[in-house]
Amino acid sequence: MTLWFRNLKVSTPGTMRSLLIIALAGYALVTAVGATSAAKQVTITNRSDRARTITRVRTTSGFGESNNCGVLNPSRSCKVEVTFSPTVTGERIGALIVRLADRDDDSGPFVLPAGMGTKASGSATLSGVAMQGGATSGATVSLYAVSTSDGSNSGAALATATSDSSGNFTLKLASIPSGPVRLTAAGGSFASEMNGATISPSGSISVLLSGVTANQSGSRLTRSPNS
Repeated sequence: MTLWFRNLKVSTPGTMRSLLIIALAGYALVTAVGATSAAKQVTITNRSDRARTITRVRTTSGFGESNNCGVLNPSRSCKVEVTFSPTVTGERIGALIVRLADRDDDSGPFVLPAGMGTKASGSATLSGVAMQGGATSGATVSLYAVSTSDGSNSGAALATATSDSSGNFTLKLASIPSGPVRLTAAGGSFASEMNGATISPSGSISVLLSGVTANQSGSRLTRSPNS
């Protein structure tokens, strides 16, 4: 039996028809090449009259998943979050495969999600120098999107790099972020201007930028020796 839920095809072969996969996601996973799409949710519900154990959920290349599936008692459900990470533009059909404990193969229910890779809006580089009392080498420099509602960092770092012996760094971005960003530097060391001793700065420094252009240079992360 094959069912279609909008752009997601659901197959329940043979006696597995009582364990249905219902795609709540709706539409194809669309994102730019080099990025990862927002997750779409699939719900697996046990429609049989006995407990079923899901031993594995996996996706084919280009797609990813996370889930909370395990033992499903009758009428119980679990969630699977599916993502798409395209390397080329265009449409791609993948598979989300569910393996059950009473089968030693991948003949359980599966979903065929559709992914669409779009052209990236343009890569960007952001370069500059980290100065924490001196040119700071080995510092971890990161760039974060900033929430416009409360000014906090939004999500994981967009890019990370390590400063060289002169404190220089270059961040490579898969696409140009929209809106404000925060540039931070932590760790590393610099040579004292007084006696050349190596000093490891404490804490981190950051600077708020209104945005990033395609190839932006000259950013400075600076803190005086006494700050």
